[in-house]
Amino acid sequence: NSLEVVVPEGEGGAVNPNTHGEQKVAVILVGFNDAPFQFPLYTKRFKNSYPIFREDIDFILGEVARFYKENSYDKVNLKFDLFGPVNLPTQSSCQRFETAALSGVPIYSRYLYIYNDNKIDCTKNGLAFGSVGKNPVSEAWVPISSVRLVPPAYLVGAELNFMTASAIKIIAHELGHNLGLYHANFLNCGDVSMLYNVFDCLDNEAFDYYDPMRRLDFESTISHFNALHKEKLGWILPSNIKEISKSGIYILEPLELFSTKIQILKIPLAFSSGQDYYYIDYRAPIGFDDTNKLKQEDLSGIFLYMKGFRQGGDTHMIDADLFEKIGNSLSYAPGASIDFLRAYIDPVGKFSITPLKSDNTKAVVAIEFPNQPLRGKPYKEFIRGDVNRDGNVDTTDVIAILEHLFYGKDSVLCQDAGDANDDGVLDISDPVYILLYLFKGQNPIPEPYPNAGFDTTLDELGCET
Repeated sequence: NSLEVVVPEGEGGAVNPNTHGEQKVAVILVGFNDAPFQFPLYTKRFKNSYPIFREDIDFILGEVARFYKENSYDKVNLKFDLFGPVNLPTQSSCQRFETAALSGVPIYSRYLYIYNDNKIDCTKNGLAFGSVGKNPVSEAWVPISSVRLVPPAYLVGAELNFMTASAIKIIAHELGHNLGLYHANFLNCGDVSMLYNVFDCLDNEAFDYYDPMRRLDFESTISHFNALHKEKLGWILPSNIKEISKSGIYILEPLELFSTKIQILKIPLAFSSGQDYYYIDYRAPIGFDDTNKLKQEDLSGIFLYMKGFRQGGDTHMIDADLFEKIGNSLSYAPGASIDFLRAYIDPVGKFSITPLKSDNTKAVVAIEFPNQPLRGKPYKEFIRGDVNRDGNVDTTDVIAILEHLFYGKDSVLCQDAGDANDDGVLDISDPVYILLYLFKGQNPIPEPYPNAGFDTTLDELGCET
């Protein structure tokens, strides 16, 4: 039984610009002549199901509000006002119903209708509606069989139990439409991520597993919005986005946390005349992203996207893991991150993306463009100033650099480490720089120091050993 999203209106409509601050949502519990909404309510879809009480719905709505607060970095505060139950004088059906009979409900800009679908199995007929960015009123429609909990606890350890996570995901998805988002698609191109004619690829609508705007019949998990959706909603600041066209090693902060540093890299698409971009983000198992039941290497991953170009989806996750396309197989996103220490090579622009390291606080990515080679491949971590690779920066490193410069000895095991002042040149200024730091505390040694890391400065020096 699948719950398919239907967007009956709003295609091509204006995106709702109000995605910050307090957002009031009227939540209306709706029943029918043949399926009244009354507490406790048992759902027909699940045999021997546990009863649903008003407190259960309050809990789910609170979790949805917490989800949006975390995703928006505290920029959005959803305030749900619960009304009803209201029983309409009509028979229930799997179609959008007339709400004119819902008297006594104040005027809101957003409505969420939770209705009793016990007499009919609307989960087979796609009865989950969300109007896309419609002004002045946006609506979301969710069947009660999708808003369910399983005791003994709402929370199991540090994870939301799967049915609770599913309920949060469904409501968050439909409210995402209200905020102006379309689906998060997955672009499967077989053994390359993108062909010269991108329309040869298999475009799977709403198959981006790592975004709440995916299909609702996936495994019951809830995850953050992707980089493009957060940019579209205005939650990512321009200072968090870096457009790049030069080779280098770049550091990305995880998308799940507020940051003043870089969280998104943008690379112009070769076939778009600079109008569209690849988007690169780093996802870590933090917050709601930690509730995914996926492999650890997939949670801590570098993901690649482009803006949507087909009806129904405004973002496309790129199949960067090089799945094989078999006929019309709907391979989808688990495993679609770029493997660490494995270069993804764009078949059009010919640049490469190589994730080097992540530790849930940051990820290090090497990006190499044609005719701009990076030195030191395979990429090596080092401590700046530690040229003899003994784990310390001291006078033995100064002596090693001097012996290399004046006697031609092979005493510098990593030239990038010898570039103590990070000016891109290994010369006499580097041992002087170390001595001034060691004995006078002048001029702190640039990163990577005091811990090992990668050189994020583009220069001709490498670390071959």
